[in-house]
Amino acid sequence: YSGSTVTAGYSATSNMGATTLTPNVTVTTSVGPNAGTYTNTPTVSISAPTTQTSVDSVSVVSGTWTIAPASLGFTGSIANPTKVYDGTTTATLTTGNSSASLSGFVNGQNATYSGATGTYGSANAASNISVNATLGTGNFTTSGTGFSWSNYTVPTMTLSGTGTITPAPLTVTANAASMTYGGTVPSVSGSVTGFVNGQTLSGDSGSASWSTSATSTSNAGQYAIAGNVTLASPYSGDYTIINAFGNATAFTIAGGITGKQIVPVVQTVDLYQKLPSLPEPTSVTGNSSTLSENGSFSSMTLDESGSSSLTIIQQDEPTGSKLLSVEELKK
Repeated sequence: YSGSTVTAGYSATSNMGATTLTPNVTVTTSVGPNAGTYTNTPTVSISAPTTQTSVDSVSVVSGTWTIAPASLGFTGSIANPTKVYDGTTTATLTTGNSSASLSGFVNGQNATYSGATGTYGSANAASNISVNATLGTGNFTTSGTGFSWSNYTVPTMTLSGTGTITPAPLTVTANAASMTYGGTVPSVSGSVTGFVNGQTLSGDSGSASWSTSATSTSNAGQYAIAGNVTLASPYSGDYTIINAFGNATAFTIAGGITGKQIVPVVQTVDLYQKLPSLPEPTSVTGNSSTLSENGSFSSMTLDESGSSSLTIIQQDEPTGSKLLSVEELKK
């Protein structure tokens, strides 16, 4: 096959009695352009020799002509196709992770590899797993005028190499839970999602448990609920366990004391103090004042022989911890 029509060969004879003559014979015949076997009947035009005035008869004998398909060469390879575990051995081959090329096309025709479906040697997550594929003409996109696969002898086309299956994510999601400050911590629970190909946690003889960092003495606020999942054979290496983002704040303790809930506290301190070391007059001069909730003073009078009381206000500061006090007596 060359992509063109072919002029078939022929032979022509003529006889006059016992004498072989050379007539004026014109034969038109052609076959093709496609590969195949053709029955060829020539078209003949004959004029009588100059010594003859007519031709009694013309007989044409058909012949067989064959155009053989052109042979193609093949090369190909697989370069680490990778997928997330899905429980199957199906390998998706693309022009990025595999290659295939045919050579030997004629007359401007061609076929370009477009990808294929292969098979992993194992469905389990791992690296360096064998991958094989058998290609057909459907794995190529053709181009060129008059292209037909029947005009070519296509070789056996196989690809081989290794690939990777990565673990699939299993998402562990805690159910929201709550309690009142000082109460009993309730049991917590959640769900596990992400199993593929009909697989389940129980089908793997796996288990899931749930726990929280909150206790009955924890302050009001939000706490984590952690899911602990154990997988058995055969799926233990096929999944990666991931705690959902919301698990970190899934448990709520309501009520109780928080930093923003501290209110002023009135405290009374009894002051009874003899002041024998003070010179006469037996008093400390200065302004005498009673400390009120928002008041302030720089000095006060203390009676040497009596007793006094001083009221101290705990300030409602942002930290809830500053205590106002009077500590200095001046002579």
